[in-house]
Amino acid sequence: MLSLFYDNPSYLSIEDESLLEAQHSPRGKIATSETNEPLMSDYVIEFKKLGHQVVAEKFFKKIKIDQICKLIDKSFISKKRKGAFKRLILERYSELKNGI
Repeated sequence: MLSLFYDNPSYLSIEDESLLEAQHSPRGKIATSETNEPLMSDYVIEFKKLGHQVVAEKFFKKIKIDQICKLIDKSFISKKRKGAFKRLILERYSELKNGI
């Protein structure tokens, strides 16, 4: 599920520092049966339609969001970039949770 959003962190890593406090909500590029601009929750819905709800639930349970945030906090990147990464990851996590 996350591979559909793989370019989002890459985008933030090269974004101009002055724009990092803006709201970044890029959408997935692989269309679902319902939308051409899907959110993470749209992909979860699609996984469910295809009979993979259990896979999605198991994947979600393996995510250690606190550990991910700690890793970001410990990274060498700037404070603004850390904030942008955490906001994006927490948004995606929330979308995934809402889809499950």
